[in-house]
Amino acid sequence: MKLGIITWSFRFAMGRKIQDYSGPQKMDIFAFIRHVKELGLDGYQCELPYLTDDERLSQIRKLNESLGLYIEVAGWGVNPNDLIPQIVKAHKVGAKVLRTALGGLRINTWDKRLLADELKEKKEQLRSVIPELKKYNIRLAVENHQDALLEEFLDILDSLDREWIGSCPDSGNNLLVAENPALAFEKLLPYAYACHFKDFTIRPTSVFPAGGIITGVALGQGIFDLHRMIEQIRRLAPHINVTIENQLEPKATPEESVEYEENCARESVRYAREVLNIH
Repeated sequence: MKLGIITWSFRFAMGRKIQDYSGPQKMDIFAFIRHVKELGLDGYQCELPYLTDDERLSQIRKLNESLGLYIEVAGWGVNPNDLIPQIVKAHKVGAKVLRTALGGLRINTWDKRLLADELKEKKEQLRSVIPELKKYNIRLAVENHQDALLEEFLDILDSLDREWIGSCPDSGNNLLVAENPALAFEKLLPYAYACHFKDFTIRPTSVFPAGGIITGVALGQGIFDLHRMIEQIRRLAPHINVTIENQLEPKATPEESVEYEENCARESVRYAREVLNIH
């Protein structure tokens, strides 16, 4: 079992200007890759914004090879017009696995009729890219990304060629669709070609409407039984890489955010190696 981390875990340092953060870039993709090695990790999962052109892909591949790191590509969506170019990029950069997500679904609506139509469409879109996966020898790992319910997700996977399309179980995401995340993680592991390993905490809100806020934390600092989940991986999918994904809230300043992110990454790696015994 190998241990890696996703570029998203360094989104503050890498200057990802998405929704809640707009700080400056402190680390480019090449500094990130060297940092992965410094942290004692085996590899990483790289999001699409850092895979810009063929020259960049070649440079990343050569650096990975020189440092002895594996790479997985973190893509998005199942529309063939978008997904096929991602498959080609994964091949060129030296990845064997492309992670993607269905996109949409309960992010947009809970209407059962609309969801049924969307699920059917996405199933056919995934089936249509199998020839390209075979051509480039890439396995597609579809993440349970806060969209489909477990039963719906399994229905899609069971209808497809499991040699080429499987899952990227995320240890926390089904919490966002009001399902048991540990159960979903376990049920998806037999299909897995990759995984996202995270920890969440829930803090109650003190203002109306009453409820709670789900917040990402370093591994071992949240509510998940990570020991159980690692044993599930060892039993059901020992061939996959374990990718740390710290889903963190920014702090008051970019400087504080970057420091917090770095501390969480180091603590997550320490916890994974020393406590969970991932080697």
